[in-house]
Amino acid sequence: SSQSVRRSAPSSHPERQRCGSELHTFGGGTWKSEFAFHTGVPHDAFGPAGEFVPFNVAPGTQRSFARSLKAAGYRTVALYPTRGGMMNGRAAYAGYGFDAFYDASQLGLPGDYDTPDALVHAAAREVLARERLHDRPVFLFVLTIFNHAEHGVRMERVPLQLVSAASKAFEPADEALSVADYVWRSQAFERASAATRSAVLGTRRPAVFAWFGDHQPPFANATGLRQRIRSLPTATGTVPARYQTWYEVASNLPHAADAPPRALDLVFLPGALAQAAGVPLDDWLAANVLARAQCGGLLEACRAPGVREAYLSHLWRDLKAFELP
Repeated sequence: SSQSVRRSAPSSHPERQRCGSELHTFGGGTWKSEFAFHTGVPHDAFGPAGEFVPFNVAPGTQRSFARSLKAAGYRTVALYPTRGGMMNGRAAYAGYGFDAFYDASQLGLPGDYDTPDALVHAAAREVLARERLHDRPVFLFVLTIFNHAEHGVRMERVPLQLVSAASKAFEPADEALSVADYVWRSQAFERASAATRSAVLGTRRPAVFAWFGDHQPPFANATGLRQRIRSLPTATGTVPARYQTWYEVASNLPHAADAPPRALDLVFLPGALAQAAGVPLDDWLAANVLARAQCGGLLEACRAPGVREAYLSHLWRDLKAFELP
C-alpha cells in the first residue's frame, strides 16, 4: 500500500471517504502505480517502455504532483521501504521532483519484503515530526511493503482464529491459507495506519491523510482464487475487478471539499488531494481536475470521446511533462 500524507486546513473533526481506486497493474508492478500517481499518466501510455517506467521515463519527468506542490510552497519528502536502487527508485523520485528521498538504509529499516508496516509508519511519523519544525507545509509520500506478496507462507505468524475463519469460507486449503495471511497483514496495516492518521489529523495543524492500494495480491499460491478475482463484477462495470483496490481520503478541514468519486482512476488522485488540501491549482493540477470531471473519474474507461487523448496530449505537448531520450 502507498500513503500520501499532506497538510491542508484546520479542524478537529476528520472527514473520511473510502472508495475504490482503479489501477493499471495487477499482482505486482508497484512502480507502475507509483508512476501513475506521481505523473497523472498511466504507464501503458508509453507502450512497452512503460513496463519499466522508473528506468525509461520517470527520470525525465518535468511536471508532476510533487513539482506542483513544490511550486505552491510545499516541502516534498518520499520514504522507501527498500534500498534506493530497487527499481531505480532514487533516480525515479528525483525525476518526480521530491526534495528528499529516504530509503531503508537511511531509515534504519530491514529493507526486505517482510518489513512490518508498523516500522515504516513509525519512521514516517518521525520524519514528519522533523519536517513540521520548518515553516512550510509538508507533502510526505510513504510506500509500505508487508502486504505485497507472497501469501500463504510462514503461517505460524498468522492467528489460528483467522485461519479457522478462512477455512470455513474457502474450501481449498491453498485459498484459505492465502486469504488468512492476507487478512492478517491487512489488519497490521490498519493498526499502523490508524496511528499515523491520528498523528496527522489529531492536532490543530491543518492536514489531509490518504492511502491507496497500489495493486491486488498475486495469490500465486492459490491460482484458483486468482482466476475467480479476474471474473468478479465491478461497481463501474468498465474496469476488471483485478485492477481495482481501495483508497481513502481523510482531512481535519472544517469545510471539506467535495468527496472524491466512489471509483477513481489512480492518475486523478493528485487533483483530488490538492482540492482536499486547498492547494492552488496550477496548469498541471487544473488539467488533472478537469479531465477527471469530464471523464467521471475514470481515464481508461472515459466515456467522453477524445478527452483521454486530449488530456495526455496536453501534458506531453503543451506542458512538456516528459523529456524522453
